[in-house]
Amino acid sequence: AQALFKQVQGEKLIRGRSYDAVAAACLFIACRQENVPRSFKEICRISRYTKKEIGRCFKHLMRVLPQFSQPGTSRSATSHNRPENFMSRYCSNLELPRSVKKLATHIAQSI
Repeated sequence: AQALFKQVQGEKLIRGRSYDAVAAACLFIACRQENVPRSFKEICRISRYTKKEIGRCFKHLMRVLPQFSQPGTSRSATSHNRPENFMSRYCSNLELPRSVKKLATHIAQSI
């Protein structure tokens, strides 16, 4: 997230936007790239910006950053969050048995 933010800041791609909101959007992108996706709501809880503002910054970054704007590049690393990506974490938070977690993940993938 820090490297992405430095790249965005160095290329002066965030003119007119809040540094904190852009940093939150960079965190959102970095989490997705590392296969530990977080929802916008989770990112909003740790920042002082709304889902709407962080979403705007995210969309702006997706448009202006060359590695995300060209087809066939690392855009797949930032593909939409899927329910099965969150299933393991949610099941662990609920202290559900492993068998339930596997079944829930299987059901989420089939949807």
